[in-house]
Amino acid sequence: MPAELTNRCQERILSMYKLAVISGVVLVLIVGLGQSPSNKRSYVAGRFALSLDGSSEFDFLRSADGGAAEGEVIAVKDAGGGITKHIAGVKYEDITVQCALM
Repeated sequence: MPAELTNRCQERILSMYKLAVISGVVLVLIVGLGQSPSNKRSYVAGRFALSLDGSSEFDFLRSADGGAAEGEVIAVKDAGGGITKHIAGVKYEDITVQCALM
């Protein structure tokens, strides 16, 4: 392998490494800043409120369950002979909630 080709490969690998390190630092900063304890919260830990249809009245939730999505995977042959898949007929489980009596 010619020396100049080897040097170009090493330079390319080094630049990709630098990009990966910079991207990782930026990601850590973005995620880390979002989890700062100084953020003001609109709730107290462990208590969530439920308001229906935009009403100003609400109840605190004791528990919530359900709401899982399920659907059927449909495989369709495309023009190139490959297969494209998508989900059809998505349905959601019933949701049940228990509210605290105030």
